[in-house]
Amino acid sequence: MEAPRNMEKSIGQVEICIHQAKNIRNICIYQNQDVYARIFLNDKPEKQISTNVVNEGGQNPVFNETIKLDIETTDSSLRCEVWMLSRIKNYLEDQLLGFLLLPLSDVVSESGKPAREFELSSSEVFHSPAGFVELSFDCNGTVMEMSRSQPSVGADAVPHNTDICYELDKIEFSDQAMANEHQRMASEYLSCPCDDVDDDVTETRVAPSKDSASSPVETETADCVEIEEKVVQEEIVDMYMKSMQQFTDALAKMKLPIDAADAEKGSSKVEESGSDGKANASRVFYGSRAFF
Repeated sequence: MEAPRNMEKSIGQVEICIHQAKNIRNICIYQNQDVYARIFLNDKPEKQISTNVVNEGGQNPVFNETIKLDIETTDSSLRCEVWMLSRIKNYLEDQLLGFLLLPLSDVVSESGKPAREFELSSSEVFHSPAGFVELSFDCNGTVMEMSRSQPSVGADAVPHNTDICYELDKIEFSDQAMANEHQRMASEYLSCPCDDVDDDVTETRVAPSKDSASSPVETETADCVEIEEKVVQEEIVDMYMKSMQQFTDALAKMKLPIDAADAEKGSSKVEESGSDGKANASRVFYGSRAFF
């Protein structure tokens, strides 16, 4: 009962003859890797069929095998993969060297034509050349009639994918060191005092031209700028005076050393000496004179 049901679902059959592969990516250090191919339709990945292993096939293995696949829908695509066989399964699995994904419409259009080379890719994300595989096709069944009524989309799909690859190749990544330098310069520029920036912007805005007369608005703006400058100067002077006063007070509280001869004398003799004792003691200057 299962066989007739499968026959009813099938709309045709395709014979794929895989002749050989050329210039495939070689990951074996001795360049004599064992290679085999695997072919299936993407809607039925469990029905994949593998070729015989080409011992020491290397970069240019020759297969010369024919594989038959039943077609159940015209929306499927043919996938051909080239694998490197691993002799030590416990340490290394079979490695995918390259693959080809071909729409079924292109397979039908190539039916009965001489074998041609198709480019392999090693990446699912974008096209990465991995060599070539030589294939020929022979289709039969109702799929041939359906393909005549449907336009081939393979010719449009390949240039589209190629354009995407070209666009990806044009992407330029900025230099990280240069980007860090630009960020540092921007940080230094933004960290400058706002008053200076405002003054520069105000002066630029109110700067009169040589040919035009100054307007009342410009005069008022200039006056405001002068007032702001005076206020800033007064604030600077006040800050300087306060800092000097604090320094003087702190200096007065410090215990400075005196002459050894004066230290041996008693407190009573110091009081009698009067002005003579003050003249012989170390002189201490306060205020701005302490800097000289």
